[in-house]
Amino acid sequence: MNVWVISAYGGQARNVERARACMRFVAARGHLPMAGHVMLHGILDDRKPTERRVGMSIGADLAKIAHQAWVFIFEDTGITSGMAEDIVSTADHGLPTEYLIVRATPAKKPAANISEYYRFRQATWDDLKKYRG
Repeated sequence: MNVWVISAYGGQARNVERARACMRFVAARGHLPMAGHVMLHGILDDRKPTERRVGMSIGADLAKIAHQAWVFIFEDTGITSGMAEDIVSTADHGLPTEYLIVRATPAKKPAANISEYYRFRQATWDDLKKYRG
């Protein structure tokens, strides 16, 4: 199954690392992860409005070949404006969407096993109200 990964970006290197962790989470479950903000990182500059719009448009096109969207909400960033745009776009296309809350543990990040550093859990409606940004 193709899974569209929605997570915070904003051109920040930390968020690219986190998005890659989310993609590994999806792949470890036997699905094909797709995330425009990871695929286009270093190619387009998110700080330039024109390039950001191009990236969001490419992402919307990529999302059309997904079977599901998984929204990864990190506790310290919540749902960003870019994530909200993606969520609305996927909803407009009728894409089934799963929401996951992610907590980074205080331990050092291991190179091999992200599940020891990031804790993923299914979101509830109360979570979504809390993290909507």
